[in-house]
Amino acid sequence: MWLHKTRYFFTLLAKNAQFKWSTWRQGKAIAKAYGSRKRLQVSVPGRRVIGIGLCSLVALGALYITAPYAVKGYDAAARGFVKVKQVLALRKTALMGAAAKLAPVRDKKDGRVAPAEVPRAPKAAAAVVESKAAMPLADSLHRYQPSAAAPADSRPMDFCIVANKADRTLYLLTRSEDGDAWKNIETFSILVGGNEGQKMTEGDKRTPEGTYFIVGRKESEELNAIYGPLAYVLNYPNEDDRKAGRTGQGIWIHGTREDTTREATRGCVVLDNKNILTLSRYLQLGIGTPVLIVNTPDLKEPRLLPNTAQLLALHRRIVQEYAVRQNEFKEIVGQWKQAWESRNIDIYGRFYDAERFSGDGMRWDAWRDKKERIFKALSKINVGVDKICVSEFSESTSVVLFMQRYETEALHLQRPKKLSFAKSDGQWKIIKEETFSRQELLL
Repeated sequence: MWLHKTRYFFTLLAKNAQFKWSTWRQGKAIAKAYGSRKRLQVSVPGRRVIGIGLCSLVALGALYITAPYAVKGYDAAARGFVKVKQVLALRKTALMGAAAKLAPVRDKKDGRVAPAEVPRAPKAAAAVVESKAAMPLADSLHRYQPSAAAPADSRPMDFCIVANKADRTLYLLTRSEDGDAWKNIETFSILVGGNEGQKMTEGDKRTPEGTYFIVGRKESEELNAIYGPLAYVLNYPNEDDRKAGRTGQGIWIHGTREDTTREATRGCVVLDNKNILTLSRYLQLGIGTPVLIVNTPDLKEPRLLPNTAQLLALHRRIVQEYAVRQNEFKEIVGQWKQAWESRNIDIYGRFYDAERFSGDGMRWDAWRDKKERIFKALSKINVGVDKICVSEFSESTSVVLFMQRYETEALHLQRPKKLSFAKSDGQWKIIKEETFSRQELLL
């Protein structure tokens, strides 16, 4: 009703102004025709008043035109404000309770996951994960929490993945209550290598077939965009592959670039980004999860494929190796921290591979010179490390994540850090050093 009255008022005002303008123009024409030096005196505002009136008319006209849109804009803004509050509430809930909410529910008797109680993301949260405008929330939902993870030597084998190359399908299985049987809880479409058959050599674009285990997890900051938001690293080649002379490396389960469609991969198992995030909510860090890659047409019962006893034995070896590696790198990182605090460039340099190192776009010589200048300029450096987590490992390489605190006389920083190690002459050496912001890597 108020909008109708406003339009009626502005219409009358415009008509009145138009009438006065036309009267003034007619009076001027009559005065000119009769040769009068003075205009016909009419009740017309002066030029200043006319100017003010015209400006007011323009402003009121603009208001008249935009009023309906302003109302709609106000409603949209109000809805947007409510939505932002909801997103912030979800973000706060995710950050405060992600570990507790996403941790698998375990059976009280034997500690295994109860299949009917496996947590699933609510629809509202899933919608936020898929929104580009809510990436921090998506990050907090799909990232693992090393500090909340179970000790490596007690990680249960709750899940098993069966990837069938023949029908391009991945099955996520969970163990039943009796511990020997398996139940399918998720099914995803996948892409595999472009060439058929068992992988034999590096670069043959074939996906391997056999029993593998997840030995690492890479986040989006560590990946090229073509791999999507995260990747799980498999222990290919395994012992059977090496005995058979099969070569190659870098076989992952990962996502994909959003704006591309592919028919095949170079050998990895690829899921849609939505599905890889769903998978990660079950697996979390995923260390020790068995992955059976088969090529079986018309696979009817994927739950019957796992040999539980055999998988448990292999799983135990993987988890024990991970525990050993975790303890080993806690000690190495602690020694590296002490060498840094000593400000002795020679002691500090022993932890790095001078030939292969890179960090912040610098090779070792430039990195060493920079550190040496800093060591000489400062009288004291304090370095703290917390939440050390091995996120990837093999016989010759490892990746370690942790929260780093760096303090000098004038600087106090706390950021997540990643150190990539490789074996050189039987010793672990740092070949890459990277620092992230808190928003990019939640530990």
